[in-house]
Amino acid sequence: MFSPGSADICRMPLYPRHLIPFQLTVILLSATAAYGQGIITTLAGAGSCTYSGDGGLASTVGVCVPTNAAVDGFGNIYFADSHNFRIRKISTNGVITTIAGNGIRGSSGDGGPALSASIGYVYQLDATISSRVFFADPEAHKLRAVNLSTGVMEGYGTGDPVSAGDGGMITTASFRSPTGIAIYPRFQAPNVGYEFYVSDPIDNLVRKIDGFTES
Repeated sequence: MFSPGSADICRMPLYPRHLIPFQLTVILLSATAAYGQGIITTLAGAGSCTYSGDGGLASTVGVCVPTNAAVDGFGNIYFADSHNFRIRKISTNGVITTIAGNGIRGSSGDGGPALSASIGYVYQLDATISSRVFFADPEAHKLRAVNLSTGVMEGYGTGDPVSAGDGGMITTASFRSPTGIAIYPRFQAPNVGYEFYVSDPIDNLVRKIDGFTES
């Protein structure tokens, strides 16, 4: 687990059905490209709202409304397959796997296998910390994380739907439908500390969690 310090960015609407994206795309900027130029490719999705393809090439699988993507320090890509209520990973060799979510919309499963946990619509996730993929779960009213070493789903916050707990520990703090999360590494020998920035859009707040250290 992490050692949290003191607990001290707007809600995304669901897409209209005729505007729902069913593919994950990326712009690859070459080091020698002129300013403003880039090559765009499709990383994942066959263009239809389905769930399929774990263990195969991401470019051939079915995804449904991918809402966010993040890259870790090794080049792996993580994204929210939001209408499949799952979080998925594209490895550096292009293979896709599911790392969290059982496909059922919900907020249960903290402390157990991430693949057996229920998650809601995930609008933003962060892979800055190498051992975990963090995301804001507005339906659980928590920050949650997939522990990549153990495969366990972790929950941070009480789950009470109210923005409270400033000045205290994250374990006793609460959020109200958090949607955005950004993590900033702060180097403090001998460990690396992290600052979290979290949006509580319903209460019109941006909140900071200071002092996370990886263990």
